Amino acid sequence: MFSMTGFGGAKTTADGLSLISEIKAVNNRYFKLSIKLPDKYSVFEPKIEPIVKKYINRGSVILSLQITEEPSLTNLDSLYNIPLLKQYIQAASLVRDQLNDQTLSTGNVSDFLRLPFVLCDNFKNLTEEKLNAVWKLVAQNLEIALSQLQDMQQKEGYQMEINLRDNCQKLEQLIKQVEIFAPQVVQNYRTRLTERITKIMDEQHLTVSPGDLIREIALFTDKADISEEIVRFQSHLKQFYSAISEEKDCGKKLDFLTQEFLREANTIGSKANYIEITNCVVEMKTVIERIREMVQNVA
Repeated sequence: MFSMTGFGGAKTTADGLSLISEIKAVNNRYFKLSIKLPDKYSVFEPKIEPIVKKYINRGSVILSLQITEEPSLTNLDSLYNIPLLKQYIQAASLVRDQLNDQTLSTGNVSDFLRLPFVLCDNFKNLTEEKLNAVWKLVAQNLEIALSQLQDMQQKEGYQMEINLRDNCQKLEQLIKQVEIFAPQVVQNYRTRLTERITKIMDEQHLTVSPGDLIREIALFTDKADISEEIVRFQSHLKQFYSAISEEKDCGKKLDFLTQEFLREANTIGSKANYIEITNCVVEMKTVIERIREMVQNVA
């Protein structure tokens, strides 16, 4: 079992490139991916999603990827607009001269490098060969980050599985109590009905045939029979145990079975008008709500 919540990150440095990736995942009924990467490498976006889907099938995923090219003397002309940089520096000197104040600083070179359009847009200079080389590094980096995220999800999923099993055992105990109390529902109704009718008949000096009484009890027995709901509830529990033993992709199934737990519990409570069973159903619904909250974060 895997949790939908997790975090992974990786840093790769090779061939004059520095790559830093961060991947965050939170729960969502469906798969939703948000990708943030440099504009000039936006061509990688369609290739990224299939890699992410190898690790994640459900949840909201935010992926941030920084790709920085290390500057060198051999590629300064391609990284920076040197003529424009010179114009910025000359303009700063001209302003200082016009103000006739030599104490004014024209700034450091690093300040000029941050000015608009000094850093070149190298997208046009990226050949197919260069893009393929960068993509290879990106793919390797993402695999590392996603592996970290998956490890975290698996560890959290293991703790969730333990908790879910504990709650299922409580449901098992409660449904067994309901099963024990079930025969007493009809017996309790028969006793109450007989006493009530007998009292009315004595007060009114009337009689009622045993057949009518048996027919009324039979009708109630049919309406109050919860044996089918008990069997279905126990069947859902077995399926739930089986599902949480699966490695991945059991979240939707667990969510469906949790809804079935609640439906059967409500039906049992409405059909069996018996205080002991009602108390069991109240406890069952409390446990089911705890299970429902956990299941929302199962991948």
